[in-house]
Amino acid sequence: MSSTAEIPIRPEDWTRAEAVFDAALDRPAADRAAFVEQACSSDLQLRQQVEVLLAADREAGDFLAQPFFETAATTPEAGSVAASSA
Repeated sequence: MSSTAEIPIRPEDWTRAEAVFDAALDRPAADRAAFVEQACSSDLQLRQQVEVLLAADREAGDFLAQPFFETAATTPEAGSVAASSA
């Protein structure tokens, strides 16, 4: 089971979690943990929700930074698939 399923975000909390998450992303990675701790204060559930969002963002990396077709065109496998389907 993924960690996001373990920490459900109630609709009324989503706006605050999203705001803290966005603000954390605006800071250097080295400063994010301290920012989240300060921004969430004593709200442990909010902090966990924001940490889950930050972890998912780290895992995604630059997944969507380059369109798929540009990536596929530069891989050797793409050429062989395109050639075999022609």
